[in-house]
Amino acid sequence: EAVVREYVCNAIDEHKKFGIDKAVDYTLTADNTFSVRDYAGGLSEDGVRKIFGMYFRSTKSGSNESIGGFGVGSKAGHAYTDSFNIISHHEGVKTSYSCMLGAGDNNVPVGHIYKMDSRPTEQTGIEINLEVKATKSQDTSRYRSRETTDVEKFKYEILKFIQYAHSPITANIFDVTYSTPKQKHTKTIDGFTISLVDKFFTMETHSYNGNSYKQDIIPSNPQAKFKMGDVVYGSLDVPYGSHFQSHTMVVVTAPMGSIDIPISREGMEKTERNNRLVERATTALKTLATQDVEKFRKKTLIELTDQYISEVLNSGDHERGKYFN
Repeated sequence: EAVVREYVCNAIDEHKKFGIDKAVDYTLTADNTFSVRDYAGGLSEDGVRKIFGMYFRSTKSGSNESIGGFGVGSKAGHAYTDSFNIISHHEGVKTSYSCMLGAGDNNVPVGHIYKMDSRPTEQTGIEINLEVKATKSQDTSRYRSRETTDVEKFKYEILKFIQYAHSPITANIFDVTYSTPKQKHTKTIDGFTISLVDKFFTMETHSYNGNSYKQDIIPSNPQAKFKMGDVVYGSLDVPYGSHFQSHTMVVVTAPMGSIDIPISREGMEKTERNNRLVERATTALKTLATQDVEKFRKKTLIELTDQYISEVLNSGDHERGKYFN
């Protein structure tokens, strides 16, 4: 999760910094290579060695507009593997580096960055890539147990990230392309941006009747996602009586810098500031639900009954607002 999250966050920040409109690219290939590619300015050799080789060195610490800033995300590859690759397209030169952690399988000194190759280029930007291990493990849930692979886990984490992101990201996974879902409806309440997004789904076939149905790729609990920038940090309770529409999710985005987060960026810190922020965000969701149901309040009992008989009973659905059922 950290590898998938941190490198795309760095790429998004670079695109914002350089005003790049093009989408950041995720790639997961059939030969088990994972990569993240941006199209910003790239890095010099000195920049590569400082950013990827020195802990707590960040170019974004003074900015409240960046997702990152702690100086550890660039080393996230080492949370998964002993070595990963850096390809920098900078000032007309494409330079490849291998970033290696000591001990482990590679038997090299700690924290070495090896310059591998240089050649002319007309491109710009940074690519981070690494080999996904052919590891299998037992994925056990309450209802089933099955064998899963690291490749499947990487795919899941990629789709989970861009499912709720708003920055332009494209994922090419085994020749199937996924893009950041379009925000169908968006409203700002008390500084929070609240959006309705479509969920990624596959078409499955019922084993007992052969009918096709939609299956969400990323299952979720009945709570709204709470995020800052493109990163989800928690969930919010949906107002009582409101339910998600099929294959959609409500996402609440807090202003940049408003959530206290740990260096690991794994969730929210337990602070009084965060408690107050969650209370405000929950109130904003209640306001949205009240506005969402307003069109039903204006109808008479007879009109509502007629609508229920003609629409809801036939479809098996609920009354549908803009954001909720």
